[in-house]
Order: sequence, then C-alpha cells, then structure tokens
Amino acid sequence: MSAIQSAIQKHGAEILTRAHLISSNEPCPMCIGACIWSGIPEVSYFISQEQVEAIRGWGKFMPAKKIAEADDSGIIIHGPIENEEMLKAHQTFWTTGTNSSCKHSIHLGD
Repeated sequence: MSAIQSAIQKHGAEILTRAHLISSNEPCPMCIGACIWSGIPEVSYFISQEQVEAIRGWGKFMPAKKIAEADDSGIIIHGPIENEEMLKAHQTFWTTGTNSSCKHSIHLGD
C-alpha cells in the first residue's frame, strides 16, 4: 500500500492503470483490495502465503487469486514464482532479531 501511495504522490493516480506491482510475497486481502481499487491491472508475487506461514508460523489469509476472481476488475495475479533467493530472504527476516517474535507484517526490525 505504501508503494501505491508513493506512486500516486510522485506520478499521479493515472499511472497505476498502467502499473505492474511486484511483491516479495503474496498480497494480503487488504493489499490486493488496494490494488484492485486503485486500478492496478497486474500483480506478481514470489512467496505464497503458505510458504510465509510455514516460515513464521502464522499469517494465512484468503488467497489473492480468489479475491481477484470474485472481482470484476480483470486484475491478473501471477504467482507464486519460484525464487530461492526470495525464500531465503524471508527465512532470514522472519527468524532473526526481534522479527521472529512479532505478529504483524509491518514490523521492520530493531
């Protein structure tokens, strides 16, 4: 959602209708909803919610593709896209420092 807000502030809302959002992990329902409502036509992600849940032990939501299918915007969702480096980055982030004890995705470390 921060990326959407930043794009609007820097380039105007119209740019989102030509955007392709790429995310490290599958967007949660709120984030995929923001993509739909802002007119983003395409979203790609690397790590599935199931993979993130397996790493951190919580956080499975309604899949982004199911939300997109229920909507008439025509948004296209790609993922998960296999990428070992992205998986390692999530494993490191969610298992080191204070990140492993936090129960929300917006925590960014010490």
